[in-house]
Amino acid sequence: MEVKPGYKQTEVGVIPEDWEIQKLDVIAEIIMGQSPRGSSYNKKQQGLPLINGPTEFTNKTPIKIQWTTEPTKTCKKDDLLICVRGSSTGRMNISNDEYCIGRGVSAIRSNSNSNTKYITYQLESAIRDLLSLTTGSTFPNLNSDTIRSLKIPVPRVKEQTAIATALSDVDALISGLDRLIEKKRAIKQAAMQELLTGKRRLPGFSGEWTKKILSEIGTFIKGKGVKKDDVIPNGHPCIRYGELYTHHNDSIKKIYSYIPDEIAKTSQKIKNGDILFAGSGETAEDIGKCASYLFDNEAYAGGDVIIFSPKEQNSEFLGYLLNCPMVSRQKARMGQGDAIVHISAKNLSQIEISLPPLPEQTAIATVLSDMDAEISALETRKTKTISLKQGMMQELLTGRIRLV
Repeated sequence: MEVKPGYKQTEVGVIPEDWEIQKLDVIAEIIMGQSPRGSSYNKKQQGLPLINGPTEFTNKTPIKIQWTTEPTKTCKKDDLLICVRGSSTGRMNISNDEYCIGRGVSAIRSNSNSNTKYITYQLESAIRDLLSLTTGSTFPNLNSDTIRSLKIPVPRVKEQTAIATALSDVDALISGLDRLIEKKRAIKQAAMQELLTGKRRLPGFSGEWTKKILSEIGTFIKGKGVKKDDVIPNGHPCIRYGELYTHHNDSIKKIYSYIPDEIAKTSQKIKNGDILFAGSGETAEDIGKCASYLFDNEAYAGGDVIIFSPKEQNSEFLGYLLNCPMVSRQKARMGQGDAIVHISAKNLSQIEISLPPLPEQTAIATVLSDMDAEISALETRKTKTISLKQGMMQELLTGRIRLV
């Protein structure tokens, strides 16, 4: 492949002519952790805080859980910390203090010819290749030689700093979006607690709510006929019970599974306005999680889905209401089983709820749906920003794009 002027071919790919390829231990000090004696551990904040592995890691910086009075190997503030043992191998944090590091962790400290954040981004970019070098399949490990001999492209420190600053700015934007999403979720949760219980009324609404059990406002039927192996890329839309836990919250906004004609003929149809409950789950607290189906086209429900068809109610409102804590507690009491918890249509039919008139149901559903739309837009923006960062890393960390 032809190399354009100003660049050169190296063992790690094409890089600018004024960049070098360096082993990690040439541009940084590598400190492999060593666990102190177990008898020195304490939670009384005596000695140095201890990092043994992913338990103390967060998305960015470690947290202090336990201490040791007999520190062995230590890291300093702003060191890069990387897990080197077990299933969390490759996970990274930036140290926010001095810690004792156990054998599950390595600290990487830049020298005068390198920038720690630049090294962090290079390792983040190379993490898949790094993990391919790990020893052990069930419990992968990164040994000292593997880390020290890792080769990365290195510009001058000034350019390293500029690259790290540009990528840090994108990280700050992602973090800001994370905080905003959490704030919006908390606001929505508070609004649900107020609006779905009638503690707070929207303007223009008053009067008593009516207590009902679900059997009084609709009918139940069991899903059938859809197995995991029946799912195909295109066909008739279907909802499987596991998706109610993994993909759908309160209402179904996207279809993830499809089935062929022959399976659809023997499966249970669902229609606009139906509420779909998960009939089994891992815990009593989660049992009976539900979502409203609001698409106009018919779909099909897999086994272990319980379908509730309400009459003269707002289904979107019911999707929110039937997942709220006061209803979830009722479902938890009805759950049966240990390893796998089940709930029946008969039990669900006895759930007691308080209902406002239909116009108020619609108004509440609209408020909560608007909040969901705002959160979804922020999540989409975050996903796009993460994708942007990945693209920037590919270009900046290889020198394909140079910062002025």
